[in-house]
Amino acid sequence: MKSDDRYTVSADVTKNQLSVHFYGDVDLVCMRECVDQIVLQLPNLTKGFKILTDLSGLNSMDALCVSELKRMMDVCRKSGAGTVARVIPDPAKDIGFNILSLFHYRDKVHVLTFQTLAEAKQALA
Repeated sequence: MKSDDRYTVSADVTKNQLSVHFYGDVDLVCMRECVDQIVLQLPNLTKGFKILTDLSGLNSMDALCVSELKRMMDVCRKSGAGTVARVIPDPAKDIGFNILSLFHYRDKVHVLTFQTLAEAKQALA
């Protein structure tokens, strides 16, 4: 598991799940580091793995992070992601995740959006 004060990335091999949680204000440097950590965790997972992305602790994400969000989605798709469950309690904090998913996950990855972490965890169980 890799952690920063603005994100955590962990892979649970037994659940075949990658978890990414964002906190506070995320800038481009932070997002680049986060995606680099995701790339390091992907070899621990097998095709069809699940991704839990939690934005409930996010205050803001710099618009410059879009390029890294695209990279994150592309590497996860290419590594065999099957399902993404996102926690977006405030639709104003979506910051483009849903639109980017249409292009970068296409119809190869099933994307679910929830308002609470408990709902997302239950859906992935």
